[in-house]
Amino acid sequence: MQRMFNVAATAVFAVVALVRSAVAVEPLVWQIDLVDGGRVVGPIATEAIEIRTEFGSLRVPIEKLTEAAPGLVSRADWLRRVDGLITALGDAKADARDRAERELIDIGPRVKLVVEQATRDADTERRLRARRVLRALAESKLAARPWPQQDVVIAAGQRFAGKIANGEIELLAAWGKVRVPLADIESLAIPASRRTIDLLGEIDVERDAVSGGWSWDGGTLVAAKANRSRLQIPIAPPAEYELRLTIVPLAGRRVKGVDREIADSLFLGIVVGSQQTHVAIDAFTDIGGPFAGFDLTDGKRVHDAPLHTGSLLDLGREAEIVVEVRRAAVSLTVDKKLVFDWRDDPKRLSISPAWTYRDSRYLGIGCHQTSYKVREFRLTPIDDAQPPANVKPGEWVVRLGDGSLLIGVPREKQTLSLREASATGDIQSTPLDQIKRFRRTADGQRVEVETEGDKPWHAMLDKDAAAATMQLDARWGLVAIPLPSIREGTRVEAAKDAIATE
Repeated sequence: MQRMFNVAATAVFAVVALVRSAVAVEPLVWQIDLVDGGRVVGPIATEAIEIRTEFGSLRVPIEKLTEAAPGLVSRADWLRRVDGLITALGDAKADARDRAERELIDIGPRVKLVVEQATRDADTERRLRARRVLRALAESKLAARPWPQQDVVIAAGQRFAGKIANGEIELLAAWGKVRVPLADIESLAIPASRRTIDLLGEIDVERDAVSGGWSWDGGTLVAAKANRSRLQIPIAPPAEYELRLTIVPLAGRRVKGVDREIADSLFLGIVVGSQQTHVAIDAFTDIGGPFAGFDLTDGKRVHDAPLHTGSLLDLGREAEIVVEVRRAAVSLTVDKKLVFDWRDDPKRLSISPAWTYRDSRYLGIGCHQTSYKVREFRLTPIDDAQPPANVKPGEWVVRLGDGSLLIGVPREKQTLSLREASATGDIQSTPLDQIKRFRRTADGQRVEVETEGDKPWHAMLDKDAAAATMQLDARWGLVAIPLPSIREGTRVEAAKDAIATE
């Protein structure tokens, strides 16, 4: 019997192997967080991580790896600098001691474990100043974990400590193959926050319905025609996220002057910052609409403060809706066309008292005097790295569409070739050193540019921009970033601007 089982199992594994070889597997996306505060995202080209432990060397294939974090043992240059500063804490000259103390505090929490050792130093001055550095680090706003002595590799549910033999990690970034030195890596991991949540799978209509009639038609959510019909989705979203849903309006409302029913009032309950609000689509068709926007803005209903006027949905026609929520921005796209791109203080937003949900932390969906089918409803967290507080004036913080964050100084004499969004559509080359900020709009079709002394203006990248790159001297090497892959770039003017980007 056991032999029969072994033969059957062997056959199954053989079939699985054949299937795997015949089907193209999507490469696994990794996230490398950099010491300078940046982030690089993409598949890893390095085949394996070799770590030398006290029990011998291990070769961990990348497909078995979960996480890797270099420690002090792989940061010789950094360790020499810190050791020199700690030695200088006991220098004969007071200004040298003061300077070393300030530099250790500026490095931040990563230095903590090394400084702790100095609190037991035989030199009284060095010991007292090390304690003062630790107190300052405890109050520091810089977010970083102390580096351990050894490198750490986590694979197949096990944790290994030692010295990583790989001098660098090769990754396929948006701009091509890049080799990141191990000492410049904070951590390497699979970004769990990029996982998409199927919101339909989280809904129990009996538990979550607030009002109106909600039911299932197979795997499709159906909202019956009713007044202020709404359903709470028991998910508290992260700070930044994307909602993507596919809907079909089934029944709507008759409006004066129109001889047929039209789609009416779809409401998507979102949370921006700590504010719950509704993104209203095709709302208030009976009083001058349809309108799109927030319900409420500054206490006003969407018909009093619309961001868009005009019909976006048709009865019986499937539509794709994408809402992107950032810390201080919300955009709405319907069928790949940008409806609005709002950027302001989330405290301006709220929800109508007649449309509240049971829990203001959760998402929701509702409609009024209409009926909808919801065939797909997904949430994808947007896990953007936040630039560090010590970004220097003159540096650029550049975000890519894949979640990468790069920090550095552009090479001299670079320009952006832009086609103005005007009647003439003139092309102009704008020197990068005159640009304060540029970002691609949510629909991906336009670029918003802010130059010195001017209000933001919209343009299209010139057709040759597909071949253009932004040359950035990052702290870990030269990067040539294709302009179409950049979502946003901001020039840092002063230290206070370093954390002002989204």
